[in-house]
Amino acid sequence: RTIRLPVAIHRAQGGAPDPLLVAQGGPGGDAFAVYSLLAPNTPMAASRDIVIFNQRGTPYAEPDLSCPETEAALAEILAAPAGEGEKLYNAAIAACGERLRRENVDLSAYNSLENAADVPVIARALGYSEYNFYGVSYGTLLGLHLMRNYPEGLRSVVLDSVVPTDVNFIAETPQSEDRVYREIFAACTADPACAAAYPDLEQRFFAVIRQYDQRPVTLTLTDPETGQNYDAYLDGRGLRSVLYQLLYVPRMNAVLPKIVNDLEQGDTRYLQAMWPLLAFDQLVSEGMYYSVICAEDADIDVNAVAEEGLYPEIAADARDDLQSYIDTCNRWAVPALPATVDDPVISDIPTLLLAGRFDPVTPPAFAAAAAAGLTNATVVVDPSASHGVAFLSPCVNDIMAGFLDNPNDPPDTSCLANATPARAIAPDAVT
Repeated sequence: RTIRLPVAIHRAQGGAPDPLLVAQGGPGGDAFAVYSLLAPNTPMAASRDIVIFNQRGTPYAEPDLSCPETEAALAEILAAPAGEGEKLYNAAIAACGERLRRENVDLSAYNSLENAADVPVIARALGYSEYNFYGVSYGTLLGLHLMRNYPEGLRSVVLDSVVPTDVNFIAETPQSEDRVYREIFAACTADPACAAAYPDLEQRFFAVIRQYDQRPVTLTLTDPETGQNYDAYLDGRGLRSVLYQLLYVPRMNAVLPKIVNDLEQGDTRYLQAMWPLLAFDQLVSEGMYYSVICAEDADIDVNAVAEEGLYPEIAADARDDLQSYIDTCNRWAVPALPATVDDPVISDIPTLLLAGRFDPVTPPAFAAAAAAGLTNATVVVDPSASHGVAFLSPCVNDIMAGFLDNPNDPPDTSCLANATPARAIAPDAVT
């Protein structure tokens, strides 16, 4: 059997013969939807080819492990209370797995080790003897496997919003969520304007969560592509989930206080404008997501998850949320990768690791953990960034371009010296 992988190449005007191969996260994400817009407008694109590729099992690849079953059930899932909605989603995911198997898709062939083996094949097929690799989020885990298993021809690596091999990022999600809220509250307290506009933000945030738990509402969401309206049930747990997902967006730390202020007054317009961008996002292949996650990160001991020190609202849901991953993986039924896949990566390949202070899922500590085994690595923390640091900031773009030009020299990070978090949106700002 063969698979086909899609690539898009932005040709350099001249300069370095070694391209930058760009991998999306997810797992299962669509690199074309993001990086075909961002990458060509950066300094890197002038001096080297940018090769954007989608990984096996993702959109445009053949086969594509996307799950239209979940899209078909979306109206029912959104309208249902949390427990019932989860059952509907699980049934749709199970139906997706059954269909893919009927189509003779070997789900055990879609994992990080197979995925990493594809990358040098792409480079060779395009005629590049040497190349640079950029990965974001799950793409960093893919990059680390690449460094360990296929170092030949790998000139340098940029890991953005890092997932270390020896850290189960899913098991750490409760701690990561707790951390990012504390960072946002601390940043507001440290900014006199924010502290004055939004006093007691921490207490008010969780008071709103409890309010929605006690009095759930049904909102109307509009699919931005079709214009179709959907009923969406929202309780406190669901609200926290939506707000947490929105924190992946750059500078949302500056918007969250305003959202809290609006919700206190019963104003849900901003939430209704932003939630559809999450609810109707079809850019992740869910089949690929579960094939990768379940082979590598389903070995979670739920009873060992530390709840001490977490906000009570996060601690209350932590083990149930993680158990739902395990239950889904039991139904997805792909074999686990060998335990050695979790070993730290030891490498001397020049590596730039990027992290954002307000990253909700891959905190700066993850970058430091991955760098421990990399003898030629530099960790850069952007104090204003969230998840996905590169291609958005002129400062970080210059750091990355300088690194790619001279990967064995320490990158110049001086432009970050005076970087500060985005200023909080004022309470009277117009939505």
